[in-house]
Amino acid sequence: MLQSHMELGVRAKKVIAKDVGALIDQIARDIHSGRLSSGTWLKQIDVEQRYGFDRPAVRTALDTLAKRKLVENIPNRGYRVVEFTPSQIQEILYVRSVLEAAAMELIVESVPAGVIDSTVTTLKDRARDFETAMTEETFDEQIAAARSFHIEFWNICPNHELVEMILELRDRIPAPLLRAWHSRPRMEKSVEQHYKMVQALADRDIAQLKAVSTEHMLGNRPDLS
Repeated sequence: MLQSHMELGVRAKKVIAKDVGALIDQIARDIHSGRLSSGTWLKQIDVEQRYGFDRPAVRTALDTLAKRKLVENIPNRGYRVVEFTPSQIQEILYVRSVLEAAAMELIVESVPAGVIDSTVTTLKDRARDFETAMTEETFDEQIAAARSFHIEFWNICPNHELVEMILELRDRIPAPLLRAWHSRPRMEKSVEQHYKMVQALADRDIAQLKAVSTEHMLGNRPDLS
């Protein structure tokens, strides 16, 4: 009987952890999409009602998001969505460019040729999807298409911790802040760079892959100051 109760307790904890994880992911998506805009105060009772979770789960989720620097906990006031300064955005992009260059080097040096060739084929499809989204779809769909391209790249990186760091940094900057970057000339440049990155991967050309990736990350961005 005691063992049965213990097993039920363990299962309950796993369900709770899974549910809190879902809450964290949902709030993070809403921040990234702009549904929860920069500077929005996240009163715990409002979060409970919006997402249908109890107070302990909401508190755990907000504390986790604070560690990820998506929200901030201001003493005696509560939680709010982080507001980024232009310099912070540039710093995040720079760190991402360094991490992505390291990931690309690992991919070229460590991943079997057959896996790379298969990924190149899929990446070409993802690059075409983004090119189509540029002219035929909404801003949110364009962001999703760009994300799909890059996630396909990182799926074959053997260092999963590195990939997790890259994706967390990618999701820290809310999509509405990226809207100013998505002018037609910059998007056309991004399309071109996606295809160049795919070709560099197919050629196992680490130097070219890093160069195009860095230009894609840092060279396309307007002056945010």
